[in-house]
Amino acid sequence: LAAELGVTTRTAQRRLRLSDKLAGHPEIVRLLDGGEIDGHRAEVLARQRVFEERRRNANPPERTEVGNGIDVRLGRFEDVLSDVGDGSVDLVLTDPPWQWDEATLLLWDALGAFARRVLRPGGVLMAYSGSGCLSEAVLRLCPHLDFLWSGSLPLPGRHSEIRSVMARDASTPILFFSKGRYEPRHWFLNAVASPGPDKDAHPWQKPLGNVAYYLERFSEPGELICDPFLGGGTTAVAAQLAGRRFVGCDIDPGAVEVTLERLQGKEGSGAMKGHLEQREEESCG
Repeated sequence: LAAELGVTTRTAQRRLRLSDKLAGHPEIVRLLDGGEIDGHRAEVLARQRVFEERRRNANPPERTEVGNGIDVRLGRFEDVLSDVGDGSVDLVLTDPPWQWDEATLLLWDALGAFARRVLRPGGVLMAYSGSGCLSEAVLRLCPHLDFLWSGSLPLPGRHSEIRSVMARDASTPILFFSKGRYEPRHWFLNAVASPGPDKDAHPWQKPLGNVAYYLERFSEPGELICDPFLGGGTTAVAAQLAGRRFVGCDIDPGAVEVTLERLQGKEGSGAMKGHLEQREEESCG
């Protein structure tokens, strides 16, 4: 194929993968062939269509205890996590919505209040944030928790263009807050790269290696991890693989269903390899 098209083998492989992903989406193929969108946008649209279809057909239970202390729930975190005990959580690790509107920004206020209630003294809230809403996220968390540190998830490959400020967004900000005085237990890197996009389960899915790295840096085996915005369930999977207890939820039935599928045996311990290699490369002090 590479010889026929006059391209490199890598480009030919990329086009074959794109062809597979667009199978069953003739309307997206027409847009691509007509030059209205590029390959990256076509792939994003295909992922969104697949997940929207799953969402329409999803009907997960309101609460599922997978075993080994893994508890997944359907609904608003303010409601379905109200029984999580005060001071019982060691780490809140989550990826809230990033839209720049008042209803979404109010979720950051609610997240800060929730984390302050459920975290143990010295426990950590780690939250991914969009660059555009970063300042608001910090302002809305500060009344509830103490700012600890900032970090980022470097994004390989193609980057979103923010035309209003002529910027290419090459990383996702990460915020670290603590409940009161933080007592460090492990060194950590504030920027841990991933090998590439990992969006098979959810359009906004975070890389498992990145999540697993921070989960192990800010918690110990047997401790309780909480994610009030499950999304693709990466935090739950990382907690399961690392021997942590977990409780989390999402308002989206499709997200809950995807999370349960991943927890019930679709990913193995090999998924932790990337962050373990990163851990070996660290040199601190």
